[in-house]
Amino acid sequence: MALSERGTVIFLKWFKLLLLCLGLALLALMIHQIGLGNILNEISQLGFNVVFILIPYCFVYLLDALAWRTTLREKAREIQFPHLFLTRMAGEAVNYITPSAYLGGEPVKAYLLQKHGIPLVDGLASVVTAKTVMVIAQVFFVLLGIGLSFASHPNDRGIIYAAILIVILVSLAAAFLVFAQHRGMFAGLLWLLELMRLPAGFLKRREVKLKHLDATILTFYGQHQLGFLLTLIFFFLGWLVGSLEIYLLLYYLDLSFDLGTAVSLEALVLVIRAAVFFIPSGLGAQEGGNILLFASFGFSPVTAMTFSIVRRMREVIWISIGLLYLAKQEIGVVQYREDG
Repeated sequence: MALSERGTVIFLKWFKLLLLCLGLALLALMIHQIGLGNILNEISQLGFNVVFILIPYCFVYLLDALAWRTTLREKAREIQFPHLFLTRMAGEAVNYITPSAYLGGEPVKAYLLQKHGIPLVDGLASVVTAKTVMVIAQVFFVLLGIGLSFASHPNDRGIIYAAILIVILVSLAAAFLVFAQHRGMFAGLLWLLELMRLPAGFLKRREVKLKHLDATILTFYGQHQLGFLLTLIFFFLGWLVGSLEIYLLLYYLDLSFDLGTAVSLEALVLVIRAAVFFIPSGLGAQEGGNILLFASFGFSPVTAMTFSIVRRMREVIWISIGLLYLAKQEIGVVQYREDG
């Protein structure tokens, strides 16, 4: 590795560590200002009902796995659904713990699919198309949430207008991504690097595979419109079911709200999460955004922090499951190599 590249890697590692420390400091400050006792009292009010609050996302992850399975087309027969589900959770766990715009775990998914006889090209094509369709579904869901937000008459609409701006930017990015995939995204990336005289040896040596990957992606859009529609529906339903987590939390806290408010909050929480992707796990920044968001709908900072903690609990549980599955798969590879 060149000295400049090594220096860049070291800088990024320290920068991520700095962001993580700042996030922890911000989180500690918010808990101090709100009052740890107040937060614990509200969490205790939930009691055993926390278990019921955590249930909706089981169905969310199932719907997301079904959406991904659809993008695999006939290759989906090569892997049993429980393994596909856990493979997705392993990739999402990596997405969550790395500040990479929730993309770092996508190659992990394709890598794990290989262990079930699915070629790397087909696996990569499925994660690219699934991620693209998921973003499109998210845009539709956030637009629904924004529409319901105006009906809910929040006290401060500044965060809603900010969400509209972010949705416009994400929509443009998604449109460009779909356009690039139709034109040959990976082969186009190689052409661009060569045009700019940037290092492209790694991609150049895999030019044939890149063209095959582009063709596989294009086949999904061109010959599997029903599969595209089903993938979009599964992802959209997943986002919609996810709003039940907020609905149940507010319900068990005996707060005044309606289903539209829960959907709006879930949609705008997703926008906040997307806006702070560069911070590891969005720690601190996401909680601060939740407090501002909940306040605009008339809820207290205590409720916002309670929601944030419950959601972190759920994320930790599923991240642990994903990482355990990933570790098990890697241990299996090591044992296979040792036996060989």
